[in-house]
Amino acid sequence: MTNVWQAIAGLKAGYLGNQWHWGYWVGLITIFTLGGIWRFTLPLPPIMDPDTVSYLNPAIEAVTTGSYSPTFRSFLYPFFLIAVLKVAPQLEAITFVQHILGLVTAVLIVITLFRSGGFLPKGAFLNWGIRFVAMFVATVFLFSRDTIILEHSIRPEGVFPLFCIITILSGVQLMRRLYLRGCCVDWQTAMWAVMLMISSIGNLYLKPAWGLAAVTSLVPLVLIWRLVPGRALWKSGTLSIGVVVTFCAVVFPGQLWKRQYGSNFFLPGTLLAAHAEILYDIFQKDVLRLPSESKKRHYLLEFMKDIQSAMESPSVSRYGFRINPDDILYGGAIRKLKTQFPSTQEFSKFCFYYYLRAWLACPVAMVAKVCKQMQFFYLPRIKSVYDEGCGFPLERYRQESLESVVAFKYPACALIDRYRASLSESRAPKRIFLLPVLVKYVSRYLNYTFFPLFILSAVGGIATWHFSLRQLQSAAALVLYFSSFNFFNCLTISTVHMMDVNRYRFSQIAMSLVSQGFQCLFLFALVSVLALHCRRVLTSQTTEQLMTGDS
Repeated sequence: MTNVWQAIAGLKAGYLGNQWHWGYWVGLITIFTLGGIWRFTLPLPPIMDPDTVSYLNPAIEAVTTGSYSPTFRSFLYPFFLIAVLKVAPQLEAITFVQHILGLVTAVLIVITLFRSGGFLPKGAFLNWGIRFVAMFVATVFLFSRDTIILEHSIRPEGVFPLFCIITILSGVQLMRRLYLRGCCVDWQTAMWAVMLMISSIGNLYLKPAWGLAAVTSLVPLVLIWRLVPGRALWKSGTLSIGVVVTFCAVVFPGQLWKRQYGSNFFLPGTLLAAHAEILYDIFQKDVLRLPSESKKRHYLLEFMKDIQSAMESPSVSRYGFRINPDDILYGGAIRKLKTQFPSTQEFSKFCFYYYLRAWLACPVAMVAKVCKQMQFFYLPRIKSVYDEGCGFPLERYRQESLESVVAFKYPACALIDRYRASLSESRAPKRIFLLPVLVKYVSRYLNYTFFPLFILSAVGGIATWHFSLRQLQSAAALVLYFSSFNFFNCLTISTVHMMDVNRYRFSQIAMSLVSQGFQCLFLFALVSVLALHCRRVLTSQTTEQLMTGDS
């Protein structure tokens, strides 16, 4: 029995041979092949929505006229669209490339979990556990409905998981060189450090909701500075190179794009709309203090009427809200309020001022709002981490795409004309796979176990340090690092807006799967090591008692 525990704990290899090695890789390749086929059974015309125009118009203008007009969106995804359309000037190429990148993302997820296995004790059970978890996670990613829908849409969420997994893999590689290679500092460590900085900050420009995760993802850089003894010149040089490359590749183009467009009111307006319920009472107090002829009093009253109307008849029920913030943001209330200000900068100051007032005047309500939104993602009964759908409502997406093309001002060009024609002719796929149906039911149980595994892993990490289990301390650090991505990404969204939006939660799938998969492996290893530790303690105590009795 002791031998079994040793094998499970990774202290002795055995019990599982290599006869299944080739079968495993054949199975993994088969899953990836089916995942690719499943993606390309969809009609090629991409899905459009009201947000698409602000990403696509600069790309179409760059391809057709050679110049571009920036929008309030960040530059990274429009530049990606420009690169794709320059090579293949048809919108269908965007979905093709994004699906290919989706397959690449799944490959990197598998690689990340394989590389993470080095933090766990060595042994046949855990080695095969890592392989099984990697295959399982890849299957869920490749056949998750919303993942494929986002890849099929002209939105940054189509490539967001790829940027996430590149960031995570870079962090894992750095931590491997710190914990498993004895604080190794060489050109490879420097390369991964620079890669981590570029991908983390780049993700912020791709999808601003990445937010606080951009800070926590850089924790391995802090560990390098603290754990590597001396080598101040190497550390300073690596950090400087990373800063310079990141600035030139990401920050400078982003600021140039923003300067050409000018100020925008999307973020300030979002803050105002998402906290309108809390701000209502603050507006009311200000209205009572202002003189009757005050212009500010007039537009505050008008905005309060819009909030009241949104409370009485929300278009969609949102978790944790009496209103749907989008009714305020897109229903005309924000734009009407903005007309009362001489410039976008003045309107932004107004929004930030009242957002700060909300935190100062109603801190309990603001914290409750953030907690409620975090609850929406983590609470098992809500099942918000993974999409549990199976079929594609393509007819609805086709109709919405046609309406978007008509409603928004896309430039008259062959690209849009061909898209309209292909969209009118597209039909839903007839091929049905078993794996998407299985993933639908598997996702339900993954949703139920996501938060319990999160809590158990945190407790397990504490237990690792309390019992001085040195063979698992680096794994405990990695499991907390993985868990921080979802947590701080959700915290950013909850603080600024709301979690009850599919693209905010389901686009985190790469982070969620890697985190949950490694948590399972860590907890399994922890239980095994603790069982072996307790068995050794009991054996030692029994031996001492026997020796005491004999004497």
